[in-house]
Amino acid sequence: MSFLHPEHPGGGSGAAKFVSLALAVLAILGGVAFWFLRQAPEPPPAAPSAEAPSRPAERVPAEPERAPATREGDIPAPGSISVSANVEGASVYLDDELVGEAPLIREDVPAGRHRIRVESTGHESFETDVRVRAGERAKVTASLEALARSLRVESDVPGATVFLDRNYIGTTPADIKSVSPGEHQLTVSADGYDMYAETLNVESGHRDIRVNFKNVAFSEKIAVVHKHRMGSCQGTLVADNQGLRYETSNKNDAFQAPFASLEQFEVDYLEKNLKVKVRKGKNYNFTDKSGNADALFVFHKNVQAAREKM
Repeated sequence: MSFLHPEHPGGGSGAAKFVSLALAVLAILGGVAFWFLRQAPEPPPAAPSAEAPSRPAERVPAEPERAPATREGDIPAPGSISVSANVEGASVYLDDELVGEAPLIREDVPAGRHRIRVESTGHESFETDVRVRAGERAKVTASLEALARSLRVESDVPGATVFLDRNYIGTTPADIKSVSPGEHQLTVSADGYDMYAETLNVESGHRDIRVNFKNVAFSEKIAVVHKHRMGSCQGTLVADNQGLRYETSNKNDAFQAPFASLEQFEVDYLEKNLKVKVRKGKNYNFTDKSGNADALFVFHKNVQAAREKM
């Protein structure tokens, strides 16, 4: 069938209507398509790059300043210390180690902080911290102050009298302060004991003095004859810190006894006899070989004096 050449009469107007209708349908379809295109969602934005977002650069701390190095491995070079003092020969300690006497120079001291101590007898010690830098010399000047000159006198007999340069000080224990430098004469006495005297050379600082009156060292001896009921024997009577003993070739007569065990120790000047009685022992009668009582009397007196001191 042909739209341009219809078979039926009056077909021209019908064909025109059909074309118009087709064009209208096409127009409507085009508008609907355009409307759908306008309503379609916009494509999503492109995904960000996989690379990590950029961050502000971190601040790298500056390396600490180092001491100059002279050897491999960046080891700081050592320094040195010079120490002087107002007291010549004072002992110098570096970090508690004795390194010599002032004045001195100590080489090859590791760089850093160190402790210096200076000491001298009769003076206050001096201490300070010093910083040693590589290749440099640290200087320390120690000023030592003298200790106050003083004396303290004690004795094994309480209340002994003390004199210094014939001036009465007091009784033991006695403290003597502000003693002038130089020689001084110290005298200490106690009833029943020999006087103690000493020449002191006071230079500086404090000094302790102890007087031992009871520490008696003595030795007395006399040649004697031991009278038996029948006969006699000869020997030597000895007294010392250990006691009394009789030394003789006759072993049956020989004895040794501490003073505390003597029940009798008496001299009879007229009879020219020294009588000794040992506790739980025998009686002894001694006489001088020369027949003179003077030697027996002196021996007895000296031994008794030592016994009292002891």
